[in-house]
Amino acid sequence: MSVAILDVAGPEVERRVGKLLWSGRATPVSIRARKEPIEYLYETFAAYRFEVGLADRDSEGYDMVESILRDVWWK
Repeated sequence: MSVAILDVAGPEVERRVGKLLWSGRATPVSIRARKEPIEYLYETFAAYRFEVGLADRDSEGYDMVESILRDVWWK
């Protein structure tokens, strides 16, 4: 599902995720997600879909997923 979102949203989404990750405002779960923007997006999207507490643990990531989904919906 995330790959399809990236295909529709385009390269700007990858840049946006990277900016958030490198800003220090994101709260990635895994070591890999701390180093790779796409991995952070995948993990955050999975948590958005399946974990109830994402908005509390990583509010920036939650907002990022919401924003990406809105952008993709309107394309």
